[in-house]
Amino acid sequence: MRSKSPKLTIAPRPRQLLWSLLMLDDTEHAIALGTAIGVFLGLTPTVGLQMLTVMVLSVCTRRLFRFNVMAALMAVYVSNPITIVPIYWALYKVGSFFVGGEVTRAQFAAILEYNSFSDWWNTVVDLAIGLGEPLLIGTAILSIPAGIVTYPLMRWLLEWFRGEKQVEVVEEKSDVDQSESMVA
Repeated sequence: MRSKSPKLTIAPRPRQLLWSLLMLDDTEHAIALGTAIGVFLGLTPTVGLQMLTVMVLSVCTRRLFRFNVMAALMAVYVSNPITIVPIYWALYKVGSFFVGGEVTRAQFAAILEYNSFSDWWNTVVDLAIGLGEPLLIGTAILSIPAGIVTYPLMRWLLEWFRGEKQVEVVEEKSDVDQSESMVA
């Protein structure tokens, strides 16, 4: 019988990502804040720098506040090779509504293609110079509210999930106690 080889995935599935976030061992506040920071950074035009930004931010803000770095690192994957063009296109279109912009979706997708470090650097420069103003305006309009909404939503999910787990543990413990009393 042939063994199954692991599936190659480009980006984590949303359900797997959410499950991993819910299973983190930290306070609801720290995980929700980390997730909100990760979503915010994932929706910014910082191609390839999101994870580094999370790490630098965690060091710089350590004395002010603490967030779950792992939650932030997982949440930046809201932008991944599959979603990067649609997300950045939406940011650009929203920003171009306010300040104008004339790049087509095909031209935009071509800017985001790169095969080497020098191509990546050219992509960053093209995003900053060629599309900068509409992209930054769109980022402010979409990523800030997304990060703000993520915090209470994630906090609620964590409280609900952890409450459900506690109920299951109590039920299992009472079932075990009942079976032990029957044996004795």
